[in-house]
Amino acid sequence: MATEEDDFQRVHIDQRVPPKIDRLALYYHNLIYIKYYWETIGQQVDPTFAREMQRVHNELMEEIEMEQGQGGLLDRREKALEARKSKSIRRI
Repeated sequence: MATEEDDFQRVHIDQRVPPKIDRLALYYHNLIYIKYYWETIGQQVDPTFAREMQRVHNELMEEIEMEQGQGGLLDRREKALEARKSKSIRRI
């Protein structure tokens, strides 16, 4: 019998992560990489760039919280894992 966790495992990663979160995470990753590159060549990060990194970080965190609050795929997996843990605890 297939469980909710099994169904979640079958869903492709592109369908698990909402497009906006995916794009924000990629953009944030690129900013981190650029910051690292500047620091390795001895350049200081521009304050405008640092503010953009903070803005993107905050936006990404808000989107993740909103996704979890709406019961999206990310939240469903956490609930399935919690349910599985509670079932294993009851058996003991």
